Amino acid sequence: MRIKGLPGGERPLVQWSLVLLCVLIVVLAAGVARRERAANEALRQMKKDLDAGVKAQLQLEREIARERSAREAFEIGLGRERAANNPQGISLQPGLDPSGRPKQQLRIPTDVSRVQVVLPLGPKRYERYRAAIRPWSGGDEIWVHAMLRADIDPKRLFVAVPVDVLPPGAYELSLSGLTSDDHREDVATFTFEVSTHGTGR
Repeated sequence: MRIKGLPGGERPLVQWSLVLLCVLIVVLAAGVARRERAANEALRQMKKDLDAGVKAQLQLEREIARERSAREAFEIGLGRERAANNPQGISLQPGLDPSGRPKQQLRIPTDVSRVQVVLPLGPKRYERYRAAIRPWSGGDEIWVHAMLRADIDPKRLFVAVPVDVLPPGAYELSLSGLTSDDHREDVATFTFEVSTHGTGR
């Protein structure tokens, strides 16, 4: 084999060197192509895994939301059942006492997990009510229930509050009504003080 036009092309050593160089180029090109295909396949697999992860995350979030809704519905139903079975509850009145302190003293039995307070309602009725408790001295809300309904007595609202959010101390309960477009309107503010848990009020 003689390569014309190439200096030294008639020499066998040069000829075989060129052949080996061509073979090497072909092999390297094939290797690059394989690596590119492997990289593309890895990218496709990563995208597939990412899409599967996003889908699983969305499914988990939906399940958590359903569980939260079910738990809230259960708590609402439990509060209504307890209110129906124990309609007296602990009545609260809005405002402060003459000295400017919380108006009422509450003693919560030690053998209960919730205390039921009864709030008087004004003449305006709402489909839903929101009750929020915060320390009387100020600060963030420590408990909120925004799905309350006056379906036992239209003049009174029964609210079952977990006792674990009411350690001894003074508190403010803000009651508001929710309109059909979820606009919040203030109804009344109640103040009370929880003393050491005991057997009565």
